[in-house]
Amino acid sequence: PMVQAKDRIILVGDHRQLPHMVDESLLEKMEKELDDTDDWQGGREQFNQHIKESMFEYLFNRAKKLEQQDGKPRTITLDAQYRSHPLLGKFASDQFYEPYGEGYDSPLPASDFSQQLAGIENKAAIWLDAPARLGVEERDERKSGFRKAEAELIAKQLKQWIDSPQGEELSFGVISFYKAQVNEVMKALAKDNITVQNEQGDYVIAQKYQMLFDNKGKPLEERLRIGTVDSFQGMEFDVVFLSMVRSQPQSSNIIQQREFSAKEQQRVFGHLMSKSRLCVSVTRQKKALVVVGDSQLIQASIAEQAVPELQAFYELCKSNSQGVVK
Repeated sequence: PMVQAKDRIILVGDHRQLPHMVDESLLEKMEKELDDTDDWQGGREQFNQHIKESMFEYLFNRAKKLEQQDGKPRTITLDAQYRSHPLLGKFASDQFYEPYGEGYDSPLPASDFSQQLAGIENKAAIWLDAPARLGVEERDERKSGFRKAEAELIAKQLKQWIDSPQGEELSFGVISFYKAQVNEVMKALAKDNITVQNEQGDYVIAQKYQMLFDNKGKPLEERLRIGTVDSFQGMEFDVVFLSMVRSQPQSSNIIQQREFSAKEQQRVFGHLMSKSRLCVSVTRQKKALVVVGDSQLIQASIAEQAVPELQAFYELCKSNSQGVVK
């Protein structure tokens, strides 16, 4: 498409969200080959930046540098969003965009995003607590994380809401950073026939829960989607569950420590430390965002250092009249 332009090219996107997908095993192979090359001078950090930075982000930053050189404006940042509840819009703006001077407003009133789901009536920010005593995270054969306690909590709450009169016309999304947790949620929902197994033995959404229809029977939008962060980019749902998965035993000294190395932070929180993935995860909802996770861990000092955005969301749920911790 770009070669068709005669005068100018206008690119529209969001460089704070997910870049292109990269096969991690291929990345590891490339890094090893480059490390073994005598004339490799760029360094691992520069390599990672160029591989994991999206083309849009690269061109956006390049346009910014050109602006500084010749004073000609080449970038515009939109300054308002109309999709999400204003409380959640402000949260995302403050946490992911304002630090870069790209903050935005949420002009629509909260009443435009009202919902009456049992237990969270007119609430927008919800923390569904899954303490460590319910069971900590595990790993499947592919080393992907899952946490059965969270999957069962999500299944129980989703069943209550999606089958209620207040939820029958709402769309729901369940997001996890881990494929194994997606499978665990799918399995937990099968007990209530919200998911079923196909001929290949894979869990899929039952037909009753696949789509929302208008009064003439025309499909409007997905009623329920369960998947990893990558499958949710560009999508929106009325209510979104985000499964944290990461947890620590109550006896762990991680909860009591005050200072942590980057390696320790990565070991405890893994993919949750990806700012772009976290940004996507907390901007898919219209009416309510429900984070499901271990609140004790998220209140610890290590969370403040590694995932301050999630800690800020927990505080929002706890302190704001439009938030709740359950």
